[in-house]
Amino acid sequence: MYAPLDAPDDLDRNWVWHFMTAQKHLVHPGDLASYDKWQAVEGFEKHTAIVYGLLTDHKEMYWGLLQKLWAANTALKDKSLQGLHALIDIRFLRLTSSCRANLLWLLEQCIRDGINVDALLIVFMRYATA
Repeated sequence: MYAPLDAPDDLDRNWVWHFMTAQKHLVHPGDLASYDKWQAVEGFEKHTAIVYGLLTDHKEMYWGLLQKLWAANTALKDKSLQGLHALIDIRFLRLTSSCRANLLWLLEQCIRDGINVDALLIVFMRYATA
């Protein structure tokens, strides 16, 4: 399923490509064996695919996948948070309302799980009144 973050552009096309590639390899997202096979596949950014899925598709399912991915690889967690920082900083007001809602939901989940998202919250505060 393809749902743009804001307007189709290079960033959106890039994230969609990673998401669609991930979809080809992740047949049953809730199945651990399927997830393990998916982890072994190379050639796309798993963190980008999962974040895109969380923002545009089934947030709860992709949140579970993102937690597994982050638990296994702190560097990917840092990359994901950097990507979200840029997304909030540059595009927050242009995101579709459902993407904005899912992004806020993601921040809430991170806070609930004790994940340090202070930098994201600081950049988000610029848009709190918008």
